Amino acid sequence: MLPRLARLRAAGSGAARPRRRGLTMASGLRAAGSRRRGLTLASGDDAAILSQMKEYAERDRTHVSMETLIKTGWGELLEESDSTRDMSQHELTMLQVGTFLRHELPIRFAHRARELDNMPDGLYAMPSIQKVKHWYCESFAQVMSHPETMRTSEEEESFRRSLDGVKDRHADTNIAIAQGLIEYRDTVLTNKTFMVDLAEIHSIHAALNRFFLARIGMRVIIGHYIALQETVSMPRDKVGLIDVNCVPRQVAAHAADDAMYMCERAFGFSPEVEFHGSNLEHSLPYVSSHLYYIMFELVKNSLRATVEFQMKNHGDAFDEEKLPPVSVIIADSEEMEDVVIKVSDQGGGIPRSHMPRILTYLFTTARSDLRLEDLDDLHDFGTANPLAGLGYGLPVAQTYIEYFGGRLTIMPVEGYGTDAFIYLPRIADIKEPLS
Repeated sequence: MLPRLARLRAAGSGAARPRRRGLTMASGLRAAGSRRRGLTLASGDDAAILSQMKEYAERDRTHVSMETLIKTGWGELLEESDSTRDMSQHELTMLQVGTFLRHELPIRFAHRARELDNMPDGLYAMPSIQKVKHWYCESFAQVMSHPETMRTSEEEESFRRSLDGVKDRHADTNIAIAQGLIEYRDTVLTNKTFMVDLAEIHSIHAALNRFFLARIGMRVIIGHYIALQETVSMPRDKVGLIDVNCVPRQVAAHAADDAMYMCERAFGFSPEVEFHGSNLEHSLPYVSSHLYYIMFELVKNSLRATVEFQMKNHGDAFDEEKLPPVSVIIADSEEMEDVVIKVSDQGGGIPRSHMPRILTYLFTTARSDLRLEDLDDLHDFGTANPLAGLGYGLPVAQTYIEYFGGRLTIMPVEGYGTDAFIYLPRIADIKEPLS
């Protein structure tokens, strides 16, 4: 019998869902709007595994909330009968979560592979997209090789070590998808009779948003499980990936330091980052690594925009010592529905005509000539990467915000600057969005 966490998957099921196309292998491109053909397997794909994934792709996934992650990590969702087994609470918790993931991950891997195989308008056929799909096929087979129900700590440890490899395999998925978009831009869009801007193909961006939201979910449940073993001896305010008392100001300060380092590397100097708020040490349950990424991207963009706009605006009279700071305002209290963070700059704002495109993939105000070879030595994004030009930061940051029910709003004043508002819900029982 599956643990309680796994049985939660039945909630909300029962309604008939429309049958979607099964996993196929792309060969060649289809014209926009034409029906897609299922042809042959890619080199290296296993036909038996692909057939099994088709069946798993029809199964429902289990919604997970931050509250569930915390309670599971604390052992609060263990069955009463589990307490009679000759194991510690931590060992029982690891068995419970491991068994849940052994059940859940093949379903999620199959859904992601099918989603990649159904990317619209020919994107599915790009070599880098199919490479990512193959990673999911490999991970599916790897997870399926373990016992469906784990009964010993040795079985659980073997499974956990295996997931370390799965996590590493998918570490550079964001870069691989970016490579696929560049392949698509350079082959499909340039061959169209009428030139089409990638930002105008809304179906692609909607599909990528769904994909990245789901990918974050997989990274969360895998990373949380692995981290549960590492945090067993830590204080109760750290459970797996979740910082029960995450202080946004501390995370934002770390992100700002790294963003300033990148700005100094690019320009030789950087604006300062100032923090304001009535209660900067207030906390909430959150994944600190998510908040770091969100703040890093927004502050990095503000620093670059401030430097470039002020240099252009002042010309020969430009003085780096007089750069206006980037302001981070944090509003938080127990009475508030959300923690609200505003990143405010004097970087010249954003033209109104760009607003529909700023959260689309590969759109950037920094450069438009990104090439495949520019991504060869990059990894899923960090301080070793360029300050700007990937056209990926904002849309991915938005998915991190939305994963736990938050929202990103960007309000520019062209000719002056931009305010970006982040709303993070204080409620921990919001379920992840599984489309």
